[in-house]
Amino acid sequence: LGDLKTRLSKTRGLSSEACEAFIRTFGIFHRPAWDKPPPGFRMKDIIPWRFRRRLSSTAKPILLFGEHDKD
Repeated sequence: LGDLKTRLSKTRGLSSEACEAFIRTFGIFHRPAWDKPPPGFRMKDIIPWRFRRRLSSTAKPILLFGEHDKD
Protein backbone atom coordinates (compact mmCIF):
# COMPACT_ATOMS: atom_id res chain seq x y z
CA LEU A 1 0.00 0.00 0.00
CA GLY A 2 2.85 2.33 0.76
CA ASP A 3 4.43 1.56 -2.61
CA LEU A 4 1.16 2.35 -4.37
CA LYS A 5 0.82 5.67 -2.55
CA THR A 6 4.43 6.55 -3.41
CA ARG A 7 3.94 5.74 -7.08
CA LEU A 8 0.73 7.76 -7.25
CA SER A 9 2.34 10.77 -5.64
CA LYS A 10 5.62 10.68 -7.60
CA THR A 11 4.47 9.65 -11.08
CA ARG A 12 1.05 11.30 -11.08
CA GLY A 13 1.72 14.22 -8.76
CA LEU A 14 -1.19 13.47 -6.44
CA SER A 15 -1.30 14.86 -2.93
CA SER A 16 -1.59 12.49 0.03
CA GLU A 17 -5.30 13.33 0.36
CA ALA A 18 -5.86 12.58 -3.32
CA CYS A 19 -3.98 9.27 -2.98
CA GLU A 20 -6.20 8.28 -0.05
CA ALA A 21 -9.32 9.21 -2.03
CA PHE A 22 -8.12 7.21 -5.03
CA ILE A 23 -7.49 4.14 -2.87
CA ARG A 24 -10.87 4.44 -1.13
CA THR A 25 -12.62 4.82 -4.48
CA PHE A 26 -10.89 2.05 -6.44
CA GLY A 27 -9.81 -0.34 -3.68
CA ILE A 28 -11.60 -3.16 -1.90
CA PHE A 29 -10.29 -3.75 1.60
CA HIS A 30 -10.21 -7.22 3.11
CA ARG A 31 -13.15 -7.96 5.38
CA PRO A 32 -13.73 -10.95 7.70
CA ALA A 33 -16.82 -12.28 5.91
CA TRP A 34 -17.66 -11.74 2.25
CA ASP A 35 -21.41 -12.01 2.88
CA LYS A 36 -21.57 -9.11 5.36
CA PRO A 37 -21.25 -5.66 3.78
CA PRO A 38 -19.10 -3.06 5.55
CA PRO A 39 -20.71 0.06 7.03
CA GLY A 40 -22.15 2.33 4.35
CA PHE A 41 -23.00 -0.52 1.96
CA ARG A 42 -26.09 -2.70 1.53
CA MET A 43 -26.61 -6.37 0.69
CA LYS A 44 -27.32 -5.53 -2.94
CA ASP A 45 -23.72 -4.28 -3.21
CA ILE A 46 -22.30 -7.78 -2.65
CA ILE A 47 -24.89 -10.20 -4.10
CA PRO A 48 -23.02 -11.89 -6.99
CA TRP A 49 -25.89 -12.09 -9.49
CA ARG A 50 -26.71 -8.36 -9.43
CA PHE A 51 -25.36 -5.71 -11.79
CA ARG A 52 -23.77 -2.46 -10.56
CA ARG A 53 -22.40 -3.93 -7.33
CA ARG A 54 -20.36 -1.30 -5.53
CA LEU A 55 -18.19 -3.99 -3.89
CA SER A 56 -17.26 -5.84 -7.06
CA SER A 57 -13.67 -6.31 -8.20
CA THR A 58 -14.83 -4.97 -11.57
CA ALA A 59 -15.88 -1.69 -9.98
CA LYS A 60 -12.96 -1.64 -7.51
CA PRO A 61 -10.01 -3.40 -9.18
CA ILE A 62 -7.41 -2.81 -6.43
CA LEU A 63 -7.56 -5.59 -3.83
CA LEU A 64 -6.08 -4.49 -0.49
CA PHE A 65 -5.22 -6.79 2.40
CA GLY A 66 -4.38 -4.16 4.99
CA GLU A 67 -4.65 -0.51 5.83
CA HIS A 68 -1.04 0.27 6.77
CA ASP A 69 1.78 1.31 4.45
CA LYS A 70 3.66 -1.97 4.95
CA ASP A 71 0.62 -4.06 3.94
